[in-house]
Amino acid sequence: MTIRYTIERIDGGYRATCEELGVEAMGPTVDRAVSSLRRALEERMAHVEAVAPPEAPVIVRVDLQQKIPDSKRGAA
Repeated sequence: MTIRYTIERIDGGYRATCEELGVEAMGPTVDRAVSSLRRALEERMAHVEAVAPPEAPVIVRVDLQQKIPDSKRGAA
């Protein structure tokens, strides 16, 4: 599964945001913010609301792809 995210610089580091799923994470570097976002997404997807818990642990692999805002496309 590939999920798109945006990255922005904030005071003290970076924020990685997946707007489609309403998940964000922060870190002191881009790599740490993206890594934290990946973990947050995997955690969220592994805990789907259900009547009964799954019989086996759910393992979700998330591939992230940086989303380039339309305002920055073609700007060279």
